[in-house]
Amino acid sequence: MFPSLNKALWQGDNLLLYADALRSVAGTVSTPARVAGSLPISADITKAIRRDGPAACAYAFAGVLLLVFFMFRWHRNTLFIMGSLLVGVLWMVAVTFLLGVKINFVNFIAFPITLGIGVDYAVNIMARFVQDGSNDVQGPVRSTGAAVGLCSMTTIIGYSSLLVAKNHGLFLFGLVAVLGEVACLLAALVFLPAVLQLTNALASAASLSFDL
Repeated sequence: MFPSLNKALWQGDNLLLYADALRSVAGTVSTPARVAGSLPISADITKAIRRDGPAACAYAFAGVLLLVFFMFRWHRNTLFIMGSLLVGVLWMVAVTFLLGVKINFVNFIAFPITLGIGVDYAVNIMARFVQDGSNDVQGPVRSTGAAVGLCSMTTIIGYSSLLVAKNHGLFLFGLVAVLGEVACLLAALVFLPAVLQLTNALASAASLSFDL
């Protein structure tokens, strides 16, 4: 089948309806026919992403949580790191919605990748914060923050090379990946230190009140 291509057929729900209707008709003939073509295959991939995508992200998040747990044990620092990662991912999702980026089977790959790469920035900031005695927040940002920023910049530059790709799918993958990198970097260098600073201030205030 070679239908007239239009924008509606490249919307996930319409594509699935088209493929299901086509297979339904193919199954009514005396000798059931097998449906093939780019659109049915795209419909199958879309259906697979909707089914397996959340599970893939959940497994990626569980793996990241397990590694962070082994490094920092069951401590509030683990919660701070995972919280920073989640904030970065939420910022990434928010910007993709604001830009009107449609998630497809190509750029969806950026989400579990971002979980694995983005947590590294918060881990390094937190490790330096603990190493310095968990008192000074600005020190880890000034020292380790520069190295984290440089590390992220090399990844951003690599992803940014896809922004000049003529293939729209590769372009959107590069765009979503760059957004994820920038969001997780900002979360590690801005959000996480702010939370640590606030926590230290509250702890100092509580200690002062107790002494009085």
